[in-house]
Amino acid sequence: MAPPPPLPAALTPSHHPDVDDTVQHEDSRRTTGINDAVGPTNAPPPPPVAAPSDGSSTSSHHHRVSSSSRSADIAAAVAMAQSPHDEFLKGEERTKAKWAKMVKRGISSFIREQPDKFHRRARRGIPAEYRWTVWKACVSHDERFVRNVYWKLTGLGSENEQWGRAIKIDVPRTFPRDQAARTGSQLSEAHLKSLYRILVAYANLNPDVGYCQGMNFVAGLLLLVACPDRNVPPSSVEEEEAFWVFVCLMEYDGLAGFYRENFPLLGRYTHAFDELLARELPDLRDHFTQEGVQPTLYIHQWYLSLFINCLPLQTVFVLWDVIVSDGLPVILSISIALLKVLRPALMQMEFEDIVRFFKTMKTGDEKCDARVIGQLLVRLSGKVEIPDSILESLHMPYDCQDPRNADPSSLSPGPRDLQLDRPPDGLDDNGNKPAAGVAQWLKRVSAQIDASWSELKG
Repeated sequence: MAPPPPLPAALTPSHHPDVDDTVQHEDSRRTTGINDAVGPTNAPPPPPVAAPSDGSSTSSHHHRVSSSSRSADIAAAVAMAQSPHDEFLKGEERTKAKWAKMVKRGISSFIREQPDKFHRRARRGIPAEYRWTVWKACVSHDERFVRNVYWKLTGLGSENEQWGRAIKIDVPRTFPRDQAARTGSQLSEAHLKSLYRILVAYANLNPDVGYCQGMNFVAGLLLLVACPDRNVPPSSVEEEEAFWVFVCLMEYDGLAGFYRENFPLLGRYTHAFDELLARELPDLRDHFTQEGVQPTLYIHQWYLSLFINCLPLQTVFVLWDVIVSDGLPVILSISIALLKVLRPALMQMEFEDIVRFFKTMKTGDEKCDARVIGQLLVRLSGKVEIPDSILESLHMPYDCQDPRNADPSSLSPGPRDLQLDRPPDGLDDNGNKPAAGVAQWLKRVSAQIDASWSELKG
């Protein structure tokens, strides 16, 4: 079995919750044994050992006892060092076993009968092998699926040439080839053709929305989850399922409001985020205001792609487990959680550095476990309380003159003018490497995150 990947610094606690002070004191003695075995140290020499009663040599007796003791100490210390990895892997196996039972029992009935337990488990992350089944159940795919409608919609072609041109341009740029080696997210040619058909079919289904940049990332991620093997073309069933899950998110969960003309829901979420930022991180908001960093500079990118174009893909999968199961408003608390983690770094940056950082924070330290970062962000987001007044504003009819939606034109630059594509090869506009990716900053400020082993196991 291959060794487990290195854990982020945030998951390497100095005090293991299952180890008491006595064991930790014993571990320090074991560490001393290791140092003695490896070579001389600055520690004082050990006291003389009395000769054994049988008359054998004191030095040989001491050598045998010392060698045996040190070998045991080394073995024990190695076991202690590996225990976090072992515990993490055992926790993964327990989690998979729980989800296997839920799926076998019937995930839809489990959601109805035990919603609290389901949402609690979903917030800890859904195993990849069950993710598509669970997502379909969360959006009521089976109840809303209509047979043969998808293929009729694809057969209509793209009646609106503007949509057709935009889709053809955006589809190849959804998960660019330069990201493949780094993220494993490259779509095959067969995937790209499926993605094109899905976007065209939706534009024909709902011409009031049509197509807008950002939708390609959402539909593309659904295809990646429905058909994770990039070497196998999506089957007709997988492609059709991805389309209907996309429809469920857009039409039933309200995501279409992000892409309608004048972007009514995006405007409300932007205002809601700004209000929440003032409540949770007033000093960071003041710093952004002083530097001229408006929420629209980064929040449009985050929300139009639901973080897909902004964070490592494995982090996004974990965030989407919560978005799909809990609903769209959770993106507000996730955004605040992310800024809380990045706050120490952002407070030291000026305008140009902040803009550059937000553009390139998807790149960074690939050795860091992006999936665990997603779990930490989800846990931190659970501590962000969204006031009822903000939640109510998000569900008001679009034609209602709520203050948060009074002037959509004030949300400049307009979302349709935003360039959601990252510069190629993880470089900024000047061809420079990013100062640091979000994963690296998460590790550096891990002390800010309440991420003990006991919480992750819970």
